[in-house]
Amino acid sequence: MSVMKITQAVGLGALNNLKDVKAVQTALNKLLALISPTKALTVDGTLNPRIENSKTIAAIKLFQSKVLYMARPDGKIDPNGRTHRKINEKLIDLTLKTTAISKMPVTKAVWMKTAINEMGESEVAGSKANPRILAYFKSF
Repeated sequence: MSVMKITQAVGLGALNNLKDVKAVQTALNKLLALISPTKALTVDGTLNPRIENSKTIAAIKLFQSKVLYMARPDGKIDPNGRTHRKINEKLIDLTLKTTAISKMPVTKAVWMKTAINEMGESEVAGSKANPRILAYFKSF
């Protein structure tokens, strides 16, 4: 999966059709490193009937909070909306990293794997600064 395709909104207040919910669950499972401590979601195309207990909606909200820096995550992914576009951006980054690592020759340049894994990290100004970038600065 290089990108997530949905036809209708998924999450709070959405239609949540089976195929679209499965696509979201699959995509979020591929991006678990960005939304820790989230555990892998069951890819069944359903949300918990008690929305407040839905692990999929909790994962959407955590993605919105941690990756989009939303102050009030809405728990909803609209087709081609901000959350949808960012998930696809991160999926493409992950695909590029995986491809680069798999094509990397096994040589003395072991540090390249670390460099490739850092692809996609970026600096964010102010109080929402990327902790990974701050760690770089502290290492000097």
